[in-house]
Amino acid sequence: MEKTRDENSLKNENPDQGVTLVFMAAGMGKRFGGNKQLADIGPRGQSLMAYTAYDAVKIGYRRLIFILREGMEKEFMKGLGDNLSKVVSVEIVFQDRSILPEGTEIPEERKKPLGTGHALYCVRHHLNGPFVILNADDLYGRGVLKDLYDELLKGESMVIPGYPVENTLSEKGAVSRGILEVDERGYLVSIKEREKIFKAEDAIFAKVNEEEIELKKDTLVSMNIWGVQKEVLDDLEPVFKAFLLKEDTELLKDEFYLPEAMDELRKRSGENLKIIKARDQWMGMTYKEDKDDVSAAILQLVETGHYPESLFGE
Repeated sequence: MEKTRDENSLKNENPDQGVTLVFMAAGMGKRFGGNKQLADIGPRGQSLMAYTAYDAVKIGYRRLIFILREGMEKEFMKGLGDNLSKVVSVEIVFQDRSILPEGTEIPEERKKPLGTGHALYCVRHHLNGPFVILNADDLYGRGVLKDLYDELLKGESMVIPGYPVENTLSEKGAVSRGILEVDERGYLVSIKEREKIFKAEDAIFAKVNEEEIELKKDTLVSMNIWGVQKEVLDDLEPVFKAFLLKEDTELLKDEFYLPEAMDELRKRSGENLKIIKARDQWMGMTYKEDKDDVSAAILQLVETGHYPESLFGE
């Protein structure tokens, strides 16, 4: 039976009546080698999600939800949450491994998180309208957040930005991306997750079943940021339950990924998924070695006045 963690959520009294922004911040950061969601990036030790939060407040988001794992909340509140909650509604929801559909279970010896789709499952009852959900350790750009906000308020059911793959790579190693196939109207035909995309000299390749397939540099990819109306989640529980009960699901290690969950919800609901062209540069850290490059890029944005040196009174 599903268990909730409402008693352990931090809530303000006046939830936003517009669009809620949800940060997925419970990942383990295995390839990064630590908690990259809270890593010091800015000139005053700000995390990347602090810059996303700043962008959101500037745009008009008035309710931010942070999905954390147990043990993160004290450091999060000290580094961002306490100051942020002075200017916007802040809520914490835990991605708890006990929050599962009725009739399902996972092995107690499992150590890995259940995935980003499970993060959405944990937060679903805290959503009261349209929302944007994203990776806390990526910086998507103020323009992208504004475009998603506007599309949702206009009534678009599902919308994501597509980033040219050449702008989303790491010089330090291969990355995982969702390859988007888009029709002439700007709506999704298919999304295919590729776990090993890399650059070799002046070309980009994806490794699929030991074969290297070249990708065009302007191939659009999803960076795991989604704008969705709440009603689209109506079938999330049976979708998650079907994943857990599939014969080929290895419950000790397999993860329920957000792109797979959203694609199945799209098919079940019959809604179209709109793709908008990202008008900002994405930043993120897959590997620990990426940190210096991202810090330098943030510093440049501070020096040009795009961001202040202090975001929320650090």
